[in-house]
Amino acid sequence: MFLDDHDTVVFQNDVLKNASECAAMTVLASLNDDNVGLGNVGILTGPPFFAAIVAYINGTGKLAIQGVDYPASPSDFLAGGSPLGATMM
Repeated sequence: MFLDDHDTVVFQNDVLKNASECAAMTVLASLNDDNVGLGNVGILTGPPFFAAIVAYINGTGKLAIQGVDYPASPSDFLAGGSPLGATMM
């Protein structure tokens, strides 16, 4: 389970690791720049959200979570998005 240790909590790369298999549900998650150093999904919002999804799908293991690294900030969000982040996606 992804909540077992720090490295698998803050780094989620299920899509990259399992490129040949498709999960029933895939979540693409990203961080804003205020969470630098907290992996590619963070520790405060990502893991609780993922745990809720796992509970919703009854722990079937059919969930893939992929963190996405790109520049973003609250001010970019309020302005409609990060121009640099959009070019990287």
